[in-house]
Amino acid sequence: MDIKTLKGTIKDVSAIVFDKDGTIVGGVNLWKKLFNYQMKAAEELGLNIRETADEIFGARDALPYSPLVTFHASEAPILMAVAIWLTYKLPWFKCKEYGEKIIELGAKMVSKEDLLNPLPYAVQAINFFSKFAPICIATSDSKENTIEMVEYLNIRDKIKCIVTSDEVEKGKPEADILLKISEILNIEPSKLLLVGDNEIDVETARRAGAKSTIIGEKDLGADGWVRNFLEFIELNKEK
Repeated sequence: MDIKTLKGTIKDVSAIVFDKDGTIVGGVNLWKKLFNYQMKAAEELGLNIRETADEIFGARDALPYSPLVTFHASEAPILMAVAIWLTYKLPWFKCKEYGEKIIELGAKMVSKEDLLNPLPYAVQAINFFSKFAPICIATSDSKENTIEMVEYLNIRDKIKCIVTSDEVEKGKPEADILLKISEILNIEPSKLLLVGDNEIDVETARRAGAKSTIIGEKDLGADGWVRNFLEFIELNKEK
């Protein structure tokens, strides 16, 4: 199938792979909110690490390639532990214990609705494009969290496969996650289209020999680009 975008038509697409965080759900506002919850949890533990953690996570500017936006879920406690070490010089084992506790407490403060509320027309886009091609999800989040999301959004029957960074040797931006999906679907990587929101998604597709489309204000060097999911649907409605 051919996929139309504002940047042009992407030809010969056999499967569409959606990034999860920042594309289907989440986004910068959620990550900032979660970071603030984590800082509140740190304060409850008697730790004032906001200034250092801001620098480490890139929380203040929240650039699309910053750790705040792109880190793997398993990296969060370590990044937090580094902030504690740089601020207090506590024994490293204690820093790691605190880091894990901060992430745990912060997660309890955020609501399921905040975590799983879809971005505008994301669910409609998955439902729409699933009529024409297999839909998969490639994410740095955990399998458990991703399954919870698809069930919460009632799109489980639309998703052909889910592959997380935990299931491959190297996560994004390495090609492994898309190559795994290619293997599962028995489709050449060049026929995969990765729909994402940042440069890491574009680079992941490039390294796999796949195609990419960005949902956002800039194309970021992707093969395709649309400003939002409603526009993406409207451009392809004649199919």
